[in-house]
Amino acid sequence: MAFSYHLRMRLFLPVAWCILIGFLFSSCASQRILKPDSIVVVKEIDLPKSAAQFSQFATHSFVEYRENASSAWRRVEVKTPKSGVVMTTLKEGAVDKKERWGERVRILSQSNGAKNPEVFRDIREFARSYDDSVYRSYPGPNSNTFVEKMAREVDGVNVILDHNAIGKENGFYLGKSSAGTGLKVQTPVAGVTLGLKEGVEVSALGLSAGVSIWPPSVRIPFLPRIPTWE
Repeated sequence: MAFSYHLRMRLFLPVAWCILIGFLFSSCASQRILKPDSIVVVKEIDLPKSAAQFSQFATHSFVEYRENASSAWRRVEVKTPKSGVVMTTLKEGAVDKKERWGERVRILSQSNGAKNPEVFRDIREFARSYDDSVYRSYPGPNSNTFVEKMAREVDGVNVILDHNAIGKENGFYLGKSSAGTGLKVQTPVAGVTLGLKEGVEVSALGLSAGVSIWPPSVRIPFLPRIPTWE
């Protein structure tokens, strides 16, 4: 009987691990597909190859949103060092484009607005009131600072920005994390985030590193997330 039990366990555990890994992979991979009922989508791209060589590991974050499932999409972002906050109405089909500035677009999070039916108004208000008078590529404020603060302050915009999103660790902060499932303590020198989805992430001098189990990942500065789920 003991032999039979151990044999069953040896067969069961690898299968269970395969099912778990497959579920996690499919869950993460589904974020790459724009859902038809989405109202808010947070995206990122790697900095283009035209950017300074030392900064090409970093990412640029932006938000696309619409009032309802039949209205036009709009994009809001801090586009360039001199642009300030830019709000653009997208042409039909532009939201589905897989590339921007020659780099692949990655969907970080999306929402159907059920949590906050007025999220589109809140995004506009946040963008209009955001102080974009100062821009610094490093350590911020920049495009990633804008999206990070929006996620903290606008109900219905929840996202975990890439660990290489330089600028998301800018300034002083104590409160809920941008994903809404954890706590973040941040100073200009160092910080830490603890959360259900965020796992443990520490930052120092604007650079971040961390580990998480949902989805499982290891995050090391200058390197892509491991695994990338792409």
